[in-house]
Amino acid sequence: MVKINFSEFIKIPNLISSARILLLIPSIILFQDFEINRIPLILIGIIAALLDNLDGYLARRFNEITELGKILDPLADKLIVAVFGIGLVLNGAIPTWFAALVISRDLIIILFSLLFMSKVDKVAASNFIGKFTVTMTGVSFLLALFGIETGNLIFDGFIILTSIFVVISLVVYARTNYFYTKHNIE
Repeated sequence: MVKINFSEFIKIPNLISSARILLLIPSIILFQDFEINRIPLILIGIIAALLDNLDGYLARRFNEITELGKILDPLADKLIVAVFGIGLVLNGAIPTWFAALVISRDLIIILFSLLFMSKVDKVAASNFIGKFTVTMTGVSFLLALFGIETGNLIFDGFIILTSIFVVISLVVYARTNYFYTKHNIE
């Protein structure tokens, strides 16, 4: 099992990832009155994205990459995507199938990660295609928050393109981790 100690939690990048998770509390509350709270939700989305970039940068820059950070950072991404995806669907801002696809991908990745950690005793690393997919998902959600809806060429294009990347990233993730696990177990 991956070993995590308390000293990892107090590293600045991990505190930033934790702060991103805490941003979900006001997000859930703000989605209750979606039309009035679009701007605060946009701001939270932008802040979460900026903090995501900041925690990764600081971890690399100051050599504070930890096993906890490798779990917290993608967990924060997945929780933010789930809360915003569900909130946007419940308010009719994005298609249900799109949120289901994105959230299903994240759930499958979580399951693969748990399996990977149990077999290899290591946290699976993220990759460029996965990070790009999260960025595309964020842009799609931001477009919806700005009131751009289905039927708009730009919005529909982002939804379709993001959906393609969701599938590609899932296949790449599964394939990469399958071969890595198989190679390290045998």
